[in-house]
Amino acid sequence: MALESVNQPYDQADFHRQLVVLAGVEASSRVLDVGCGIGRTLREAALVTQQVVGVDSSEEFLELARRSLSETGHDSVVELLGIDLNRDVLPFPDADFDNLVCQNVLECIEDKPRLIAECHRVLKPGGVLLLAHHDFGGVMVNSRDSELTRQVIAAYADETQGWMDTSDGEMGRKLPGLMRGSEFREMTSETRQLVAFSFAEGTAAHDYCSDAAKAAVQRGIAKLDVDRWFADLVALERCGEFYFSIPWVYVKALK
Repeated sequence: MALESVNQPYDQADFHRQLVVLAGVEASSRVLDVGCGIGRTLREAALVTQQVVGVDSSEEFLELARRSLSETGHDSVVELLGIDLNRDVLPFPDADFDNLVCQNVLECIEDKPRLIAECHRVLKPGGVLLLAHHDFGGVMVNSRDSELTRQVIAAYADETQGWMDTSDGEMGRKLPGLMRGSEFREMTSETRQLVAFSFAEGTAAHDYCSDAAKAAVQRGIAKLDVDRWFADLVALERCGEFYFSIPWVYVKALK
């Protein structure tokens, strides 16, 4: 029997499309993606407006974003800049943007209030910041080895990857508290549970579990055990028992 979830599906394209919608991007908007990564949100923003800027600390991610935008024909309307988000000010004048998106970035930043203040500075009065983060410590995965699953999830949540100065697997749940101390006004927050019943290769759930498996091995969990864990997820998907969910928290704020 078919089973549908009323939670938001964990689908990458739809997820980044919703970021643009939640940020209130319009045809006349000038948009900044702070920590744009490989450009998924940039592509969606470029479908709405032709004034899109992305900044990131990783030249590798920026190059992937350039290739992706070129392939979709959006490179002509998106400007990409490499800056050190941990240490540099945003290279824009005051009140330069209508909308800002900052997704899964804040955990990598040592001085988080400083970056939030920079976002406030470059927004126009009445502009919108969408500050958002997955809460990696709150992931749920159905498996037949609960203890190993907890270890794998913790390994990935606590991992500081090569391009990160710091990390915090519980960043999602901390966003509302951080924003309460900012200069922003009229803030609203929501927590969504992104859910997947499919473990097909190429899905967001499969990508997450693949990355988590690699992190677990790097943190000392036996590769044989991790491989067994991953194979179990594949088996559960085949018999219709796979389940994955991750909390996603956002704060939408007006300047």
